[in-house]
Amino acid sequence: MAGPGQFPELRSISQANLALIEEGERLLRASEEVKDPEARQHMVAAAKRLLEIAGQITTSMTGSTR
Repeated sequence: MAGPGQFPELRSISQANLALIEEGERLLRASEEVKDPEARQHMVAAAKRLLEIAGQITTSMTGSTR
């Protein structure tokens, strides 16, 4: 059984993944304030992509497809 700190690379990946999620959420919130529809669309697309990447990382780390 793995003890605390045995896999520091997983902690780094988890922290980076959390940062991707937070940035995606920040972009989505910020896009609500943007008046230009094209700019808003690009922001939402970027946010979705960040969240998709975070989901892929989570899946690869856990082996889960949920």
